[in-house]
Amino acid sequence: MIPRANGIAPQFDQVIAEQTNAEEAQTEQANAEEAQAEQANAEEALTELTNAEEAEVATPVVVEETKPPQEPSPQAVIATAAPALTPAVDRLKLLTASGLPPFADKSPRVGGMATELANRSLEKLGIKEASRIVFIDDRDSHLQDLLIDRSFDLGFPWFRPACEQMALLEEMSPKDAWLCKNFSFLEPFYEFVYGFFVPIGEYSQSRTTFLDFSESRICRPSGSSMLDLAFNGLTEGNATFVRPETLIECLMILKDGEVDAVSGEAFETENLLAELGLFEEIEELPNLGLLQTIHAVAPNEKPGSDDALATMNKGLIELKISGEWFRIVGRHLAKN
Repeated sequence: MIPRANGIAPQFDQVIAEQTNAEEAQTEQANAEEAQAEQANAEEALTELTNAEEAEVATPVVVEETKPPQEPSPQAVIATAAPALTPAVDRLKLLTASGLPPFADKSPRVGGMATELANRSLEKLGIKEASRIVFIDDRDSHLQDLLIDRSFDLGFPWFRPACEQMALLEEMSPKDAWLCKNFSFLEPFYEFVYGFFVPIGEYSQSRTTFLDFSESRICRPSGSSMLDLAFNGLTEGNATFVRPETLIECLMILKDGEVDAVSGEAFETENLLAELGLFEEIEELPNLGLLQTIHAVAPNEKPGSDDALATMNKGLIELKISGEWFRIVGRHLAKN
């Protein structure tokens, strides 16, 4: 039994209803406050977004105008492709000798192939008038006495020995080894091949290396170095060398069967075979060509040698690029 106070029975339904109404009112107030807060946040976010959009609209993106590429002028192309030659020195003193055809000889008007190439190189560099080319026929005095000890800058023409095979060179030719150690070689004036020529069909299949010609008779004109053959295994110890004055003599004794092979400059030999009508009897073995190069040289330890070498190289390279080198070389070869 529920007790009474002052004789009045408590009205629970009314109390509960009032309590419920109070709670609902409190909940509604809380919801309203939450809604207000969410609305305020939404409005703040909207304001930020609007400001950002306005800022983006107010600050246009600047795109730099790109001009189409322009074709370079012909003058600019020429200037880029062929920069002006700037020599490292303004004069050169060159040393050569006569009696070395077709490379150097006082008798022709231009002094031989190498002399003309040197002169034209100096002209390309713009220093020909200040430079000199001197003929001194005592070749033994050129390297030490005149190039190293005296005032000459460059000397020509000189064959380049096999400097990369120094041990063999010191053993077989100390003079050439000394040349390699004490001088630098310029861009080649001329490159040529010593060919190996034999009767047609006799050795083409069976002899494809130099050593296949051991115990053979080989003709090469006197005055030509034999070092290249020695480096390839053919020496006086295992072959017989015949040394007449001229290449044409070598070809004639090859035709007559007195030697087994001829070693000679390929271009000259082919011209002689054509003149003698021997193309049907004599052929070149393609695997046995030996490259030779003709250079000017500069003393390694002499002050200014590097500049002299670089200057002359610029002129020679320019001759080759322009095509003039080929015309000069072809003309001199045609004369010999």
